[in-house]
Amino acid sequence: MEIVTFNVGGTKFQALLATINNLKYHMLASLVSERFNVGTIEREYFIDREPTHFRFILNYLRDRKVSLPSSLSLLYQLLVEAEYYQIQPLLVLIENTIVELQEKNSNKILVITRKKGYLHFEGSNDVMKYMRQNFNIKILENDNGLNKWQLLSLSSRYSMTFELISSVISKLSAIGLFIVGTTISNEEETYYLENKTSL
Repeated sequence: MEIVTFNVGGTKFQALLATINNLKYHMLASLVSERFNVGTIEREYFIDREPTHFRFILNYLRDRKVSLPSSLSLLYQLLVEAEYYQIQPLLVLIENTIVELQEKNSNKILVITRKKGYLHFEGSNDVMKYMRQNFNIKILENDNGLNKWQLLSLSSRYSMTFELISSVISKLSAIGLFIVGTTISNEEETYYLENKTSL
């Protein structure tokens, strides 16, 4: 029985090689197929990623289904991981779950990402309306593949400093939007905000 160990950001996860190969054309399957030696009982692979959501990745590979979190901020974090590991069916499942929750959830939601010199915003229609009315932003594209969500950016004349992000988040807290999660890497920072009050 061939076992593979993944060291994800310092946390170890184990799975059968057959589990990893249960689905083709994803990052883990490629990693194992390139480096796994036949006859080896156990081999460890280091992945420089946050380990928090890796169990969802493995559980999906085991059963081809998974119980997803009900928090939109967590789903967005998991969406990033599914994209990284290139598991397309899980990606579709998460996107569909987000759409369903958006339709059921009346809470105001906002995701702010700093990447390549811009601040990108994704949010529910009410939040986007507020952002357009109160911030100097321009629409880059309508509908980001997820129902009723839009992608916007601050004008490029702004410096994308931590102080600016703090200022934006501070203004949003005044109308009831608060950070419920963050994801920070060398290339980008993402802040997840939610509230239960009306704008």
